[in-house]
Amino acid sequence: MAREDAFAAVTAGELLPGEHIRSDADLDRAVRENLNTYQHPTSTAPMGGANDQRAVVDGFGSVHGINGLRVIDASIFPEVPSTATDLTTVMVAEHIFRQALSR
Repeated sequence: MAREDAFAAVTAGELLPGEHIRSDADLDRAVRENLNTYQHPTSTAPMGGANDQRAVVDGFGSVHGINGLRVIDASIFPEVPSTATDLTTVMVAEHIFRQALSR
């Protein structure tokens, strides 16, 4: 795409996968070598009810069994989302914060 006339004037060239890609095998190798999670871990302290054995926090972000400790970040997502986590995390944090204020 970068070599097409519409883009050639505004690009310096193709960065990835690179001009050396000539086959499906080359493309497969390039994808595998450059695949990255961008370090957005989630769901390591999942939210859930008191009877959920996987749950670390409740719906308010309060850690089960520890008074006064909350976790309000992407780690409390019960499942890994299939979207960017930044706005989702902000939404969850605002929702929990508003719930806590109304208690």
